[in-house]
Amino acid sequence: MAAGISVATPRPAAAKPTIVPGTLGNASAAPIPAADTKPPTVTAALTPVVPEKKSSKRVERRGDKGGKDDDDDDRRDGDDRNRNEFRVVALATDRCDAHPLMQASINGVAVTDGQVVRLELDDDNKVRRKNGLLQIAARNIVLTVSATDASGNRATATAKLAKKQREHDD
Repeated sequence: MAAGISVATPRPAAAKPTIVPGTLGNASAAPIPAADTKPPTVTAALTPVVPEKKSSKRVERRGDKGGKDDDDDDRRDGDDRNRNEFRVVALATDRCDAHPLMQASINGVAVTDGQVVRLELDDDNKVRRKNGLLQIAARNIVLTVSATDASGNRATATAKLAKKQREHDD
């Protein structure tokens, strides 16, 4: 061969691609999943905690007197503090993400699902922990639960503690 002269080497013929339905013509690609655009389903609730002592009394007296006497007796038990105890329900589920990130708080104070808290509707705003029990007193009490799935979809649910109507004192 002379200098400066190049000989072209023939290339092998390219294989024709096989098109698989659902892959947009790329034979090596897996089917494209649908994008997750649906936010998680979020549940927020404050469930009253009934102490075992009270619930067993109610069962014993169910047929005896009935009516308001049961409530009057409960007030004399010295367990008024239990009337304000609630169990936090904070849940999040998502069809595409088995464990969405979830945050829960009551009036900005972090809580967890199943946690027992003492809540009191009052004009004072107090937050404290006594013997490991979170206690909140405020004019408005709101549980806020937020969840974000792996695709970034976000949802929020709230539960408000209902205030009993005050009697009119004239």
